[in-house]
Amino acid sequence: MKKIAGVALLVMVTTAWCFARNVDTVILRGDMSPANEVPAVTGLTANGSATIRVHTTTDGGKITGGVVDFVINYSFGGAVNITGLHIHEAAAGVNGGIVIPTDLSAAKPINFGGGSGFVFKQVVVTDTALRGRLLANPAGFYVNMHTTDNPGGVMRSQLQVPDAILLRTTLAPTNEAPAITNLDCSGSASISAFADRDASGKIIGGSVDFNVNYRFPGGPSWAQSLSTVLRAKASCPGCMAVGFSKWLSDTSAREG
Repeated sequence: MKKIAGVALLVMVTTAWCFARNVDTVILRGDMSPANEVPAVTGLTANGSATIRVHTTTDGGKITGGVVDFVINYSFGGAVNITGLHIHEAAAGVNGGIVIPTDLSAAKPINFGGGSGFVFKQVVVTDTALRGRLLANPAGFYVNMHTTDNPGGVMRSQLQVPDAILLRTTLAPTNEAPAITNLDCSGSASISAFADRDASGKIIGGSVDFNVNYRFPGGPSWAQSLSTVLRAKASCPGCMAVGFSKWLSDTSAREG
């Protein structure tokens, strides 16, 4: 298995009906916090983890379209109404205009009771110049969540290109220990691991996405997508980072 880092995690998908048509996917990440807002939001227990997938479709080398996925895990200490989720164009410490909105709004909010939640939104982006700026300088953009009580933004994060690993494997009952031999089921899993770094290059957080397709007797195949956010514990800020660094570098520990 190969570590993918540097410019981006780039996934090339060639469609079956036309070998010249490709979809390039770049992964961007950010850890969202009320303290990142301008001015900072205080007195609120909240945090979030954002994975932004930028898909660009090309046909014969010409850009023909683009889509941006918002994959957001969030946590609030109490009930909130989430009224907005956008990408803005501005550097850290500066408020900028919305350049990629979603359909969340005051008229179409998420009425959230508190605790941990998840939202997925997909947006078609036709502005090729905007996509170019986003991919060339992710740190010049931030993802921002808004609520009724904080309409200007409740938590945000500048975007960055993470260290990333994509792992794939098949699932079978005979792989269990001991093997299960009397059950007709199967599955496949795609595991994406992302590590976030600070300005010095130190790993400060990350996430692991589980995408699992599975089949059991008497039922259809299902696809399940989960995301687990990894953060350093206050009592041991280096523990998660050390473990995650080892996982990023030790491919033998991840196979299967």
